[in-house]
Amino acid sequence: MFRLLFVSKVCLGILANCVLFLLYAYSSVCKPWLWKPIAIVFMHVNLVSALTIIFESMTFIVSSYGVQCFWDDATCKAVLFLFRVTRGLSACTITFLSAFQAFTISRTPAQWAWLKSRSSSCILHSLLSFWILNSFIYFHKIESVESNCNSTFMSLGFSHPYCQVKFGIDNQTPIISFIVL
Repeated sequence: MFRLLFVSKVCLGILANCVLFLLYAYSSVCKPWLWKPIAIVFMHVNLVSALTIIFESMTFIVSSYGVQCFWDDATCKAVLFLFRVTRGLSACTITFLSAFQAFTISRTPAQWAWLKSRSSSCILHSLLSFWILNSFIYFHKIESVESNCNSTFMSLGFSHPYCQVKFGIDNQTPIISFIVL
């Protein structure tokens, strides 16, 4: 029962984000007179949210069906990295959307009017810089992740179906399982 609820939640979340993404894409391509620069930010939010749901839930869906040793070290590192980057991108994009909307509707003094007129041209550059920034922030996390199939020693801690993280640099520190945060 739990497996069915979890899979349906994931499917609905991905479907809803993909439908919204496609609606904004359709509106920008087929109805250009309705297009607004903020649509790019909405499309980015939907894309990042769908990717976050995928990377967060794929481990739990596969493990709920009883699959053992599904991932190797490279897959654990890639999924953890992509999940953390998309989670950070979600926060950055929502913050950017709030700031952009507040800046757009606010009354600005005459000396700031030039910035308000150019604000829509910085959207793509800002979103690209968020991708680069979040990639740099979470790149160091992939060094400490390895597959559960590669080791047998596990100490007390959180459990994750396929991956674990090593705390510390030397090999004498205990390996603690983790939930993908």
